Amino acid sequence: MNDRELIKQYLNGSDNAFDLFYKKYKDKVFRYALGVLCDYTQAEEVAAISWKKFVEKVETINGEPGGYLFAILRSKVLDSFRCSSINKGDDVCTDDLEAYVGNIDHAELEIVFEELRALPLLQREVVLLKHIGGYTVNEIASLHDVSNETVKSRLRYALEKLRCRLRLVGGYDD
Repeated sequence: MNDRELIKQYLNGSDNAFDLFYKKYKDKVFRYALGVLCDYTQAEEVAAISWKKFVEKVETINGEPGGYLFAILRSKVLDSFRCSSINKGDDVCTDDLEAYVGNIDHAELEIVFEELRALPLLQREVVLLKHIGGYTVNEIASLHDVSNETVKSRLRYALEKLRCRLRLVGGYDD
């Protein structure tokens, strides 16, 4: 069953349909928020606010529900990002990320996320949406209201920067 059908059933009273939609997007929403904000508690809060706003506005959705959810999420994440000290280069978020992703070598995780945080925000968002959120280039372009070529360019530059910097700091190879 696709997202539109799930939301249609939810609007007709099926809580089970919403549960299925929620389960499909719950982790993606949280990982995206965590990847941008680098704060576990803040990411949980922004994710919860985004879900609440989605439910409040669900009757007005004209397009894809997943895209609508991520448009809300992106707006809330950016609001939170602008208001937080994270943007000023404070502590790296590896402890919070490690708690979420599990048994990953702390030193490697710290290096990867330190370099990810060093990317410009728009490039970081594209990497997170593509590689953590599982979104296609077309879906990301739609969310950001830019062309597919712009998304591909941001993704290419971001990955080139990450590869180069990871080789320099950690001796990583492709």
